[in-house]
Amino acid sequence: MFFLGHSKSPQQQLPRYEFFWPPNLAHPMDVARRVLDAVRHCGILGDNDHSFMAERPVTYLIPSVTMQAHQLSKDVGKYIDTATGQWIMARYRQLMEK
Repeated sequence: MFFLGHSKSPQQQLPRYEFFWPPNLAHPMDVARRVLDAVRHCGILGDNDHSFMAERPVTYLIPSVTMQAHQLSKDVGKYIDTATGQWIMARYRQLMEK
């Protein structure tokens, strides 16, 4: 199990990495190495989407696969919102015509 979170302050811009380590998996340092190797392999990108509450924009560094997942989920959300909104308006018009 692996968790990636943003740091709590704008001065500390590196992300926070946590992972659950069951004793039968491997030595904790081996697991940490594997996690860091995975991050190195996929690369990191700057995330500007999550600093909207900051006084000054903050760029967080996150693995590129996390950024890709974030973008895809935003796209799916927009699609669902658009499709649902059109359905609601069509249903509303039907009700108003009655």
